[in-house]
Amino acid sequence: MPRLLAGVPLDKTIVLVDTCTIIEAVRTGVWNRLTGAVRIETVEKCREEALAGDTASFGYIVVTPDDLQRISTVHVVPQLEVDQYLAHDTDAVDMDEGEQMLFAHAFARLQCGDHLWVLTSSDKATIRAAVRIDIQDALHSLEELTDAVDARPRPALDYQHETKFLQRFRTEYLLELKK
Repeated sequence: MPRLLAGVPLDKTIVLVDTCTIIEAVRTGVWNRLTGAVRIETVEKCREEALAGDTASFGYIVVTPDDLQRISTVHVVPQLEVDQYLAHDTDAVDMDEGEQMLFAHAFARLQCGDHLWVLTSSDKATIRAAVRIDIQDALHSLEELTDAVDARPRPALDYQHETKFLQRFRTEYLLELKK
């Protein structure tokens, strides 16, 4: 079985997830497998967003409190951490609040020398943020996670959760920065 972090057993691997990842994992039936195989962590705002959902949207996915009980740790992010992150990555003000909090938490971990985790998020704003704070190698697609834990999404993952989406936009943004 593939490892997400070199030298770290899968069951000890910490995976930081955002709201969209939680919803997509529940939608595709891989949530229980993921939460049973790796240590899923998130921030309080992402947990709140997953519970609230967007009931007006087509195809609304219900994420239950029981689903969220499977998360290993839900971090409360102090405003000071958010402020420090936003001071370092001023372009992050355009990110969704949950993603902003998740990245503030990841940034705080980096500042403490903690690099033993991976992060999964599925939109271009978070891919750009990961590059800006130099954690692009810690960013993994939900597809990579499901492959690592031998989960079979049914129905298939949406495109933005696939590895080729992540690779494409990470590479494009890196090349854009080198211009």
